[in-house]
Amino acid sequence: MYRTVRTIIVLTSLTVIALMPMNAFGGGMNNQSIGVRGGMIGGGAMVALADDSSAVWWNPAGMVGPKKNTSWDMELGGYYINIKMNYNNGPLGQTSTTDYVIPSFFITKRFNDNWAVGYGSCTPFGGGGSHYPNFLGSDYTFRYVAGWTDFIFAAAYKINDQWQVGAGLDIYVGQAHNQFADFLTGRKFEAKYFGYSGIGGHVSLMYRPSEPWSIGFTFRTPVSTNTPGWVKINGEYFSSNMEITFPAEVDLSVAYNKGRLKIGGGVSVYCYSRTLGLSGLDSISVTTDGIRTDTSTGYRTNFMVSLGGEYQIGKRTYLIFGPRFISGATKRGSMSPLSCDTDKFALALGLRFPLSEQFEMQVGYERGFGFQKTVDNQKFDNQNDFGFLGIRRQW
Repeated sequence: MYRTVRTIIVLTSLTVIALMPMNAFGGGMNNQSIGVRGGMIGGGAMVALADDSSAVWWNPAGMVGPKKNTSWDMELGGYYINIKMNYNNGPLGQTSTTDYVIPSFFITKRFNDNWAVGYGSCTPFGGGGSHYPNFLGSDYTFRYVAGWTDFIFAAAYKINDQWQVGAGLDIYVGQAHNQFADFLTGRKFEAKYFGYSGIGGHVSLMYRPSEPWSIGFTFRTPVSTNTPGWVKINGEYFSSNMEITFPAEVDLSVAYNKGRLKIGGGVSVYCYSRTLGLSGLDSISVTTDGIRTDTSTGYRTNFMVSLGGEYQIGKRTYLIFGPRFISGATKRGSMSPLSCDTDKFALALGLRFPLSEQFEMQVGYERGFGFQKTVDNQKFDNQNDFGFLGIRRQW
């Protein structure tokens, strides 16, 4: 009898548990701010401009680019993000405001003009969440936060003065924490997942048809993840695991580099729905106490268009800029107050300047503006503020 009751409790809660992480982030779960300089320049625009250590993520082929007069390149930094989501349901409305610090680290070693290797750690998926205390005037708290850290090992080879190739191995460790309640039953739920999640990879090209121009391309494989954890239902714990497939991604970028100006433009496509036979994040699977539930995410393939670069304003001082547009990844009928996943425009401005002969400081700010979306009598909106800070060393 006890086993039957416990199973019923688990079954009735699985759908709610599975729904929580599926669209908790605008633009899907993809995080477009990787590295300090790369995050400010803006997404796909960095793919053809990747010539520092963050090339480990953006385009490993850039690790053996031209004009390299140092063997080592290292960046340590990250960003602070404030996420604000506004949700209105008829006369009722509420704002979720959350703050996070997301670190990153990259280092590359160039052995000669033709070979280089690199290592990095960053958070390409998640890195945020939402929090609604006393949701819409109720006694319930809705909270979700998650992030998947990627430990990257990359290598690059220069074929000739025009072609460079690169590849990276991506090892993901994830964590997710849900806290919420079921309005219908009054049951309170909490779920936490943490640990090794899965392996993926990316390959890249850099083509330089002439001296000022470069074309960058990066393809990231889908990544099937399985993160262990537990679920607590009314104080009782059950073992659980969450399965998510991070989408395939294609980045294509063109850049111009001459004199004081470096500027690039790019398009990134995130295949959240099944595309060209590649698996996407069409569903999430949660297995709790041996019972598996598959739930549609309501995601669709989305894209980002970016334009960014830097302009030299002093001997070793550069102004960084990076506007971008990111389309929402959530279908209209699947919109949720957990993400307020609308289309978004973002603009970043920053500086990099010397601290000494070998060290430079990178600092900047980004503001993201969501375009309000109305579904029936619900309104969804979001905005975010980033503060970037990092130190780079070359030797």
